[in-house]
Amino acid sequence: FILSPLGDAQSELLARTRPTIFDVLIAFFGGAAGIVATSRKSQPFTVISGVAIATALMPPLCTAGYGLATAQFRYFFGAFYLFFINSFFIALATFLIVKYLHFPQKKYLNEAREKLVKRTITIFSIIVIIPSVIIALHVIRETSFHAAANKFINEIQESPYFEHSQLISYKKEFNYKE
Repeated sequence: FILSPLGDAQSELLARTRPTIFDVLIAFFGGAAGIVATSRKSQPFTVISGVAIATALMPPLCTAGYGLATAQFRYFFGAFYLFFINSFFIALATFLIVKYLHFPQKKYLNEAREKLVKRTITIFSIIVIIPSVIIALHVIRETSFHAAANKFINEIQESPYFEHSQLISYKKEFNYKE
């Protein structure tokens, strides 16, 4: 991105800088589909699931690279968080499906250690999910604001009180603070 003549963030890049709980669900179900397809004897599904998982991981890394190259660290951290979400929840879905399908698994010699590992995975999953829920709520509020602002602007333009007026410009600013 430093060498590229592309300097502006396009919608493809920006879409990967604010991961939400929906991205968590996509990663989880993508990982589940991937391991189910991989566990079958049919090879084409393995290739398709591999490509699907690769497309979940590469675009966020490219966006993180863009953020680093252009010193826009908000983009970097958002995209890297999406990469982490995708990696973690694809792996978690794989782990859970492998357990569900009764694949041979490592036996813990110490039952307390096994409980600790399960508890750690659960707590870590919750910690990873929390920011995505907060971001999703923020995105929903911002989207609702913009929809209401657009509706208001349209109502003003169509109002009989402003029949002989013309709206030249307007500015919408979403400044939600809790």
